[in-house]
Amino acid sequence: MSEVDQCLLDTSRGGPLSPAAMHTLTLCGSAGWSDPSGVSSQSRRASDLLSAAHNSLASSLAPLTASTVLIRPGGGHALADALTGLLAGVSTPDATATLVVTAIDHSATLRVARWWRSQGHPTITIGVDALGHIDAQALLEAALVTGPTVVCLQLANGEVGTLQDVAAIVEQLSAAGVPTMLDVTASAGRISIPGGWSVLAADAVSWGGPRGTGVLVVAAGSPWRAPEPAIASEQPVSLIVAAASALEAAEAERAVESARAWAQIARIRDDVQRHIPDVVIAGDPQRRLPHVLTLSALYVDGESLVRALDERGISVGSGSACASDSGEPSHVLAAMGVLTGGNVRLCLPLGCSDAAIDRFISAFPAALAGLREAAPIPSVDGGVASPGPTVQNDAMDATAEPQAWYDERGSRCPAPVIALARAVFVRPPGTVVAVMASDPAAETDIPAWCRLRGAEYLGTRPPRDGGDGLAYLVRTPLQS
Repeated sequence: MSEVDQCLLDTSRGGPLSPAAMHTLTLCGSAGWSDPSGVSSQSRRASDLLSAAHNSLASSLAPLTASTVLIRPGGGHALADALTGLLAGVSTPDATATLVVTAIDHSATLRVARWWRSQGHPTITIGVDALGHIDAQALLEAALVTGPTVVCLQLANGEVGTLQDVAAIVEQLSAAGVPTMLDVTASAGRISIPGGWSVLAADAVSWGGPRGTGVLVVAAGSPWRAPEPAIASEQPVSLIVAAASALEAAEAERAVESARAWAQIARIRDDVQRHIPDVVIAGDPQRRLPHVLTLSALYVDGESLVRALDERGISVGSGSACASDSGEPSHVLAAMGVLTGGNVRLCLPLGCSDAAIDRFISAFPAALAGLREAAPIPSVDGGVASPGPTVQNDAMDATAEPQAWYDERGSRCPAPVIALARAVFVRPPGTVVAVMASDPAAETDIPAWCRLRGAEYLGTRPPRDGGDGLAYLVRTPLQS
């Protein structure tokens, strides 16, 4: 199938440039090519274009905030510099800052958090519920302590779309003098951005701008300090101007685009809920980004599902939306306690057509059915289930003696979950079974499967042969 025939439905890591960005790049090819730091007439022209682009980006991203715009080579770089600069500016010789992040933050943010913790500095990670909402009370309690503190917040998660009540949280933090880094890498150009933050990071990809163009906005009076050694951005002027032009266009059409994307995602959600069994829709169904959707299908591998859809002309994503493919389960879905295997991610491009949505709705059931037929289980029943509360460790009973053991070590998920599904079919109700697994995704997916199927998750113990991995203990449903 040719590229022309391919239907792109995931732009979380990059997509085609918007018409405004393409037009601007063409114009800048003859005017913005020179070094803006020079003194020639061409350099002055490039400098003027760059200055106008910075002003435009500031006006679009922070219309009510006096701020400074800095360009970084990608949204992840903007997040890392935003956070390290804020930590440097808040820390004192007598007290380093306490860093508060959430479990579903962007991978770039979490890398900085791991580094900060490795330096011996206090770092607190706030959990989320099954829909991806952060525990706001826990975050405020962690942030409003004696000593310097920095808080990281996502306006919305780019993988499951869940919106956070950022305005209310930032208002309380600002009143207490606690600086906030706001991550809008998935939401800028798509929804309105509240104020009150100290530093903001965005990614031009989210509004149809050039990939590799991150935007860091520093509010006036922010304690942010440029990380050392400071390295000036060498992004081409044309890319920065194109990013600004694309954002202006996206903001002008935001209401129309939001309504269209909301309706298109709602169509997919409704079709899945009505017609496709054993698929979980992640995130809040109402308080969400209009254009983002993640589906997790039982009993299939996400990468295989992406390939099956690609063969049908549909390009979607899988795994974490903000990290390169590492073979690890999505940290966002794992933090939420929902299925990490078999997931498909949609991040609709601006101007997505209804015909593209029709193609996905037609292709998804066939692609999924083909994979399930390749590794059948005795019974695939049920429908779309809402995730229950996260299983608490203190409620588990891993001392129960298993009556059957299944060894799936060395196999990737969904193999351990398929073993459980088969056990339910062949074992009497109430039987305690143990599935030995080494894939880290099993830690999330087996408890999630239990909630979906009404089985009792009892916890883990070492494998009976003392080998690698863990044995996951499950009591089969009393009614199979």
